[in-house]
Amino acid sequence: MIAFVIFDGHMRGMDVIVKIFRQYPGLLMLVAGALSATGFAPLGLWPLMLLALALLMHTVFSAASNRAAAWFGWLFGFGHFAVGLNWMAHPFTFQDAMPVALGWFAAPILSLLLAVFPALAAWFSAWLGRSRGKLAFAITFAAFWIVTEYLRATVLTGFAWNPLSSAFVDVAAITRLIGTYGGSGIVAEKDFAGCTKPLFASHNVTQFLLT
Repeated sequence: MIAFVIFDGHMRGMDVIVKIFRQYPGLLMLVAGALSATGFAPLGLWPLMLLALALLMHTVFSAASNRAAAWFGWLFGFGHFAVGLNWMAHPFTFQDAMPVALGWFAAPILSLLLAVFPALAAWFSAWLGRSRGKLAFAITFAAFWIVTEYLRATVLTGFAWNPLSSAFVDVAAITRLIGTYGGSGIVAEKDFAGCTKPLFASHNVTQFLLT
């Protein structure tokens, strides 16, 4: 009886979550971005990163417009960087020139800008790749992800922290041969083929959440 009550409560809770994601797909992208950051050290939950990235790519592919695709990319990027750069708060505890609390605002504020790069990748891949089918979209998305990661590392002195491939250095030796940008592109392209097709095309998970 107790188990049934727990199960029933769990299912009701899941129904509420699914309903919220259906109504607010942008929130889904924000959560997916935050989950993707758990793929980096010290957590190393890279399967969650793959799942979150596949969800982003499918959502961008299915977006109503290029502008909506860019918005989803920006929300994903903000969640991704806001969580992935939380370490920035720690150095503020070792200096007296600025208040420690300021450190907790550093990552979100910086993430507002850094999220522009995933948004650009989403917009260009939606603009150039969607009309040519899923394979062309996957290749286009991977290519523009490489470009935007490179731009993020170089524009305005650059901020190269947390390229996607850095989460896979210990599990994919090829990233040591082709570099971080090439590795990130392969992660994105293979993730769309390996995760999106079986998970989202066959079982229609994203449509279930967003429609």
